[in-house]
Amino acid sequence: MNNQTYKTAVSIISIVIMYYSMGIKNTFAQNTVKNDTIKWSYDISTSGFFSDDGATRLLVNNNGLLKTASSNFQNRLVLNYQFGKVGERWQENDFLAYNAFRLRPEKKTFPIAVGGIETSRTRDIDFRFFIGLGGGIEVIDKKTVFAEFTLAGWYERTNYGDTDFNRDEIDGSSIRSVWRMSPRVRGDVKLNENQLIFEFEGWIQPTIDDFEDYRSFVNSSFLIQMVKKLYFKIGWLATYESYVLQGRNQWDSIITLGITYKKN
Repeated sequence: MNNQTYKTAVSIISIVIMYYSMGIKNTFAQNTVKNDTIKWSYDISTSGFFSDDGATRLLVNNNGLLKTASSNFQNRLVLNYQFGKVGERWQENDFLAYNAFRLRPEKKTFPIAVGGIETSRTRDIDFRFFIGLGGGIEVIDKKTVFAEFTLAGWYERTNYGDTDFNRDEIDGSSIRSVWRMSPRVRGDVKLNENQLIFEFEGWIQPTIDDFEDYRSFVNSSFLIQMVKKLYFKIGWLATYESYVLQGRNQWDSIITLGITYKKN
């Protein structure tokens, strides 16, 4: 990591730490006046598919969601891990974790801090981290329908396993550091007293100086309640990256079937 990149990363991390600290300090200050109960909820799911048509294909996708909320803040931690094999050859071994911290949950507009890490065998990414700040607005907030839009700017650094990219202009280094903007939509639709749930989240993330260099992420699922808190899940996960190493796919899309346990 060169000195300029190091200073940039340290500056961003410092800003986000200050941002978190201000939110936590505000929460504690208000709690001296009233007892502000923190609510916890989580969502654990596993899904995948198996086929034996010629070459045996196995793919398993695991998701975890932990939410904490009070009258002063909301925090949403998302974990995603998928692994898969074609015959005896490993195909996927991908991990993504990201966290969104929001202040002023009672307001329709709010500030947000975002951070995450990622590794991917699919795209030969040894390690990636991103961190940034932004704001959002609740577009719909009803009992059965919720939708929000956020816009964040962040710094991203990726360590690849090789230096040969699909674009000649970025060959020569296995490390890429970029600034991105990230419009994001997230929401859910709940019907028949939560017996049917549709959840969705999507990003598109161009770099600030080159809109042809972008990443996208879509994660959606349809849940059908089997028993209390246990759901049958049909999931769709799709990702795209403009710049990838030679021989790696820009587009990756999977549909999986599985189960989800939810505690609201």
